[in-house]
Amino acid sequence: MIIAFFICYFSFAFSAVIDHQVPSRANFKSPLNIKVYTDYSQTDIVQLNLYYRNGSFGPYMMSKFNSLSSDYYSTTIPSQFINTKYIEYYILLELSSGEYVSIPENDPHDAPISLRVEESDSFDAIDFESTGLLADVNIISPQPNQNILEEDL
Repeated sequence: MIIAFFICYFSFAFSAVIDHQVPSRANFKSPLNIKVYTDYSQTDIVQLNLYYRNGSFGPYMMSKFNSLSSDYYSTTIPSQFINTKYIEYYILLELSSGEYVSIPENDPHDAPISLRVEESDSFDAIDFESTGLLADVNIISPQPNQNILEEDL
């Protein structure tokens, strides 16, 4: 009886896991890298896929995870797809036993991870030479405690 208890305890206590850190945000029109850790054996993994969509509507797109090592996997949501206020996604792992493991764990298709898409804080610098535009300006930057005279403006 005691042996059976320890076998059950250790099988639950040390069962394989799948883990994912949800990014804090996605940037508008920027690729989003999604990483997953799992200690399932690579021989036990049939498929590891990311399903994503814009907002809460439309069909899910699918992207296969690439192996970075025996435990870490990664895939990218393309930048041209991140063009709405929210992006939703879930991760689905299919095992050789026929079992499926997902993130989020319960009802991932109808209750996926929702991530807000933020406007980019940076701007794209204009290459004036390649566009044919000429910038005929002189930027004046005074030294500390130095005044700019009116005739310099």
